[in-house]
Amino acid sequence: MNPYLPKKYASSSERQWALFAHLSALAACVMPMAHLIIPLVIYFSKKEESAFVASHARAALNFQLSIALYCLLASPLVLLAIGIPIIMILGIMSMVCAIIAAIRLDQDQNYRYPISISFFK
Repeated sequence: MNPYLPKKYASSSERQWALFAHLSALAACVMPMAHLIIPLVIYFSKKEESAFVASHARAALNFQLSIALYCLLASPLVLLAIGIPIIMILGIMSMVCAIIAAIRLDQDQNYRYPISISFFK
């Protein structure tokens, strides 16, 4: 089954849950770890009900986990001062890619997150 089903096959409720999963990156500005917790909860609560929601939540979760891993790996570089801009760029990239994914979801287009590692398949 195609993980990114066209929105004509997804109800408005399913599209809304997928949108929440992608935009969870913005919630991290208010609540720490929200960018990981929200898509994880959506994925595990909706994976049996909707392949559409599960695939979008899985994509968002994999990307946010990848960004967290890259930030963790860049953190020792803060001592060399190069880590600060790297972590800032990763944070901005996280939010921008989440917004792009949400826009593409609304436009019924596929979006693959860049530099994303597939932790959940």
